[in-house]
Amino acid sequence: MIFIDCTNGAVLIFRGQNDFVKATPEDHPGAVLLWLREHTRRLLDGIYEAKALQPEAGSDTRGINLFPCRGPHCTTAVTNCVKITSSAVLMPEHSQGWAYSIRMRLLSPGEEGYKTESERGFKTCQLSDRHWIIKEEGKASPQDVRGKGVIGMYPILTEGGWILNDESDPNFQYNRNSSLSEHKEERKEDFVYQSCSGRFREGAEGHFSGDMNFVPGTVRDPTGTPFAVEVARFPLYLPKFKY
Repeated sequence: MIFIDCTNGAVLIFRGQNDFVKATPEDHPGAVLLWLREHTRRLLDGIYEAKALQPEAGSDTRGINLFPCRGPHCTTAVTNCVKITSSAVLMPEHSQGWAYSIRMRLLSPGEEGYKTESERGFKTCQLSDRHWIIKEEGKASPQDVRGKGVIGMYPILTEGGWILNDESDPNFQYNRNSSLSEHKEERKEDFVYQSCSGRFREGAEGHFSGDMNFVPGTVRDPTGTPFAVEVARFPLYLPKFKY
């Protein structure tokens, strides 16, 4: 929730229990205009895009997605034709600190680094497990987080998208009201995983990186040897303008 202090022009984000955080670098009568101008610049530059805010809920949640899609706060890595795009956004009003987004798919024909099915050795590949490294500045040891899949899902990647079925989404997070026979489709879009990193000490920044293991074919029906895919390091930073 955003407030404007009419006495000094400050733009403030409400954090609860009479606690506010500044949304602009400085307080002055024109601060709200600078705040809006910066938001507009990010939209025009393609840093922010209109997308589903909750991927599993689809177009019903379409809005301005604040995860950077390009620029210095967004990273991309390609391993064995699996493309991973990652970024984070500070949630000043939330106890979990940063939300992060990890997008994944197989490269499509025409993209740099693309290989055909015969060249890369598989038609599809499925996520089996992941390893995150979350490092807070000033601390010697990072957090190591390991687990199966992501948010209870095991996406099966295909060229330009992913396959939705009972193997990739065993808990029916997509198409919640569908039957098993209806719960199958090839989605021509990135698989998007969103979660939270946890909060650091007040004023501290850090970074997030890791890797994910994929099985050629599917976990149920593998067609090759599992391989690791890089999640390139991206910053958990304190922005000058907060939204």
